[in-house]
Amino acid sequence: MKRGFTLIELVITIVILSVLLSFAIPKFQKWKRKEEVKRDINYLYSVLQKTRNKAFLTKEDYTVIVNGTNVTIKNSQTLSIKLDTPFYSKRGKPVVLKVTSRGTFSKKTSIKCFNCNNLNLPYNCIVVNYYNLRMTRCD
Repeated sequence: MKRGFTLIELVITIVILSVLLSFAIPKFQKWKRKEEVKRDINYLYSVLQKTRNKAFLTKEDYTVIVNGTNVTIKNSQTLSIKLDTPFYSKRGKPVVLKVTSRGTFSKKTSIKCFNCNNLNLPYNCIVVNYYNLRMTRCD
């Protein structure tokens, strides 16, 4: 009595697995992109909050520049952060925010995730008011 699989059984198994993977891989890629965008929005939100808190505690003014995937924080020193997801204003231009020594922002604006409307995220932008930040959906 021989043990093992025949060639036909192996080919059928490979065909079934390839059909299943052809459905799973695109969904996985979309899920991965969605999670990367959520991570970057949360990270950018926390960077803005921390900059605001630091400006208030140190009584120094800061400038935050969001230009695509680059976030730059300036005061007497410069800190650059690289994100995977590009962010812009609603008009598609870089966002320049001044954070005053009182911990307020210089203007009202929104920082929108670029090209992520098809991901069905609960939020895809950060709305900046003079005194607060919030993550919301901007379409």
